[in-house]
Amino acid sequence: MKKNDRFHFVAYLSPPPAKVGYGEFADNANFIDEENYRTMTDCGFDRAIGLFENRTAHYLAGMRQAEKAGMEYFVRDQFKGGSLEGFIDRPFRGEPRISASLAAKIAKRFDRYAEMPAFTGILASDEPPASKFPAIRAAQDWFAERYPEKKFIVNLLPTYANAEQLSGVKGAEKFDFEKDYVGAFVDAVRPEILSYDHYALIYDAKNKKNVLREDYLRNLEVFAVYSRKKKIPFYNFLLTLGHLFYRTVKTYADIAWQVYTSMAYGVRGVQTFTYWTVLSNGPGENITSGLVDREGRKMPAWYAMRKVIEEVRSFEDLYMRFGWEGTIPVRGGGTENPAFAMLKHPFSGDGDISGIRASEDCIVGVFGNRGEKAYLVANYTDPADGKKAVFSARLHSEKAILFRGGTGKEISLQDGWFECTLESGEGIFLLPKK
Repeated sequence: MKKNDRFHFVAYLSPPPAKVGYGEFADNANFIDEENYRTMTDCGFDRAIGLFENRTAHYLAGMRQAEKAGMEYFVRDQFKGGSLEGFIDRPFRGEPRISASLAAKIAKRFDRYAEMPAFTGILASDEPPASKFPAIRAAQDWFAERYPEKKFIVNLLPTYANAEQLSGVKGAEKFDFEKDYVGAFVDAVRPEILSYDHYALIYDAKNKKNVLREDYLRNLEVFAVYSRKKKIPFYNFLLTLGHLFYRTVKTYADIAWQVYTSMAYGVRGVQTFTYWTVLSNGPGENITSGLVDREGRKMPAWYAMRKVIEEVRSFEDLYMRFGWEGTIPVRGGGTENPAFAMLKHPFSGDGDISGIRASEDCIVGVFGNRGEKAYLVANYTDPADGKKAVFSARLHSEKAILFRGGTGKEISLQDGWFECTLESGEGIFLLPKK
């Protein structure tokens, strides 16, 4: 499979260089080595994004190890002495333009990166307001002209950002997320890839219980609709770091729930926040662990992630051939799911699938490719609850290929009916055979 046809698993916050931490972690060792990069590929990741690398030499070292491990590598350009991220963050009165002197400073670094086989692109801006979109477009145009084979990615804010954060206008009270933020970004920047982060797994300390963010599916829906309409692939970030009021991700269900619910909306790649545990833990950060700890030791979530990646790799070639058509929310419990109620474009299905039932809430991604159909079914119950969901639907065919748990097999359908019990967090990929 070509690299561009893969479902990308991206390790954000790759192994850090020496002495880049904060507070008690300021004296960290150098972790940019072959062993730590091999650990990423052993887990199944095919891309890495640097964060703590604050010198050109650090990025080059990361790219050398990424090449050895067979990974692609993305940089952040945050240098104080003239950078793309600094240009984007600068206030402009007129039309943003990269000066010749700034272009020379940036190119001095990136020309060296471009010589490295692992260098794939740049995460150019993280969670920018709409006021920065003109500068992002200018930076993207400059970058695309000089490095046409490389990716330029901007990671956008989620729906729970407030109007001031979304607009970049102090005191703003209203700002339409779908039209004025995501839609405006697509129209102004014309990106090659869409990306955003939204973390749904929350621990409510006040009430001492786990909860899901209600607008999680709404975020997926907004990006999926623009992705389909504009034919732009989209990625999202997974919660893999315990911090603030977010849960410490530990189990298969924690990881699988995030991956499969995302795939039910046609996502083409997922990114971790974070792979390496952040090298700080200041007041209120409440940092526990990522997929590996601050010394690079594998945490339970690393093994859970490896299992999920193995499962996805078993059907990614088929999944990537299909286009997302819509997602069906399937109510299973006795009460209304607020996440389902927030959807503006719930899919009702088509003639190729009917009679959908579930004992617990599920979602069904509907995909098409030249008359063929495929379905990705995900258990939508909170992974912390450990609930199984009995799912059934009529596929109107005699046989289907079922991908589950890392293997695919042909199954027979009685009068077209399919039924299975989904474990907590589990997802399956179904391909009916005519």
